[in-house]
Amino acid sequence: MIAGGAPAYSVSNYLTGTSMATPHVAGLAALLKQRHPDWSPAAIKSALMTSTRSVLPTAPGGDEDGALPWGQGAGLVVPNNAADPGLVYDVAASDYQRYICGITTDSRDCASDALPGHALNLASITLPAVVGNQSVQRRVTNVGDKAAVYTASASLDGFAVTVTPFTLSLAPGETQSYTVALERTAADDGVWQVGELVWNDSEHKVRSPLLARYNSGAYAPALVSASTVSGSRQLDVVTGFNGMLGALKAGMREYTRLAQTVTQAAPGSLETMDGVVAACTARGAGVKAVTLGIPNQTMIARFELSSRDSAGGDDDDLDLAVLDQRNNLIAYSAHAGANESVTLTNLPMGVVKVCVLGYQLKNGASTSYTLSYATAIPNDTKGNLKVALPGQVRQGGTASVGVSWSGLEQGKRYLGGVRLLNPDGRAVTLTEINLDTRDVAPATATDKRRVSAR
Repeated sequence: MIAGGAPAYSVSNYLTGTSMATPHVAGLAALLKQRHPDWSPAAIKSALMTSTRSVLPTAPGGDEDGALPWGQGAGLVVPNNAADPGLVYDVAASDYQRYICGITTDSRDCASDALPGHALNLASITLPAVVGNQSVQRRVTNVGDKAAVYTASASLDGFAVTVTPFTLSLAPGETQSYTVALERTAADDGVWQVGELVWNDSEHKVRSPLLARYNSGAYAPALVSASTVSGSRQLDVVTGFNGMLGALKAGMREYTRLAQTVTQAAPGSLETMDGVVAACTARGAGVKAVTLGIPNQTMIARFELSSRDSAGGDDDDLDLAVLDQRNNLIAYSAHAGANESVTLTNLPMGVVKVCVLGYQLKNGASTSYTLSYATAIPNDTKGNLKVALPGQVRQGGTASVGVSWSGLEQGKRYLGGVRLLNPDGRAVTLTEINLDTRDVAPATATDKRRVSAR
């Protein structure tokens, strides 16, 4: 803002990236809320997404470095179109709770109807592991001021796409559901395919990104979380082959807690990846580095920081970096606050350097914290981890795999994992198991739930 005359000089700069996109999109969201005060945050997000236009060049399928949707999200926002999107994909608060239950599997606040991630009613459809065929359902609401008839069109290389029903007739404010079914035709194994789904009436084009990846192996839940010293889970596993499933188990391994202190980093020293690596390598001010051994055949290694273990609590901003023996950055976690975590799989035997970075500390000088870490090793007998496999599986079918644990101590945390193997002995899935028994359940409690990956 300028008052009382012109400035003595002006400075301008050209910046790109998510840090620049975020304030612009947030401002557009505020304008949409002003125009449509009854719209939910999900409806506003939907309007911004479905009214975009694509700015990406044509590129080969599977390119995850920015030439495909990973580089633009839903597309370039078109504000005037977002103000009148025609249809929106709304999400109820209860759906978010079911979604959280579907990805954490923590039974304390979860009902039995957990919602898989792909089933959340978003304005995009992403299916990371289509085994043969798969369907997903969405709901749309007519936010226009008159009745409208929308017709669907969809395309996705390597898959046959069927939308049912193909036509939607909606009164103002009416909500209807539809189903998108994918059947693999020629999609390569493990390669992302990118297309779109469009609902069109005479005035609106409601466009959603449609992404899918064919999986000839299997698809299982990536994470199991629980809070009891003994318990079990039934994992719903979708398989892309016929025959017998095998399994390799690791853990349960108790987390090690290491109390440390880190000082405030110099302003601007940790703003780039090169700066982070240089700080970790030098082990200078603002960095606390510890070298940890990785045992042979480690299935999962996890490193964590928590605001509950930091002297400044949520007001301490700590970052977490992991370097290999040659000081190459292999993982980095940098969020606001002190809650950071890194999970690594298929690590070779050797050592890693785990660096805690004092990005912005509450007192501006130093803080104490606790680094928690664990490595899960195949066939470790601690925790009495057991896996129960089905007799036979079939291509495109869903099998039930049982995972159970017992003999753990209350007040501690444990890490484990289960790899499922195809009939040739090749690993096709990995499920991480995180157990936190700190002050949340009596020692005699037993927890049983079913977990679905789809």
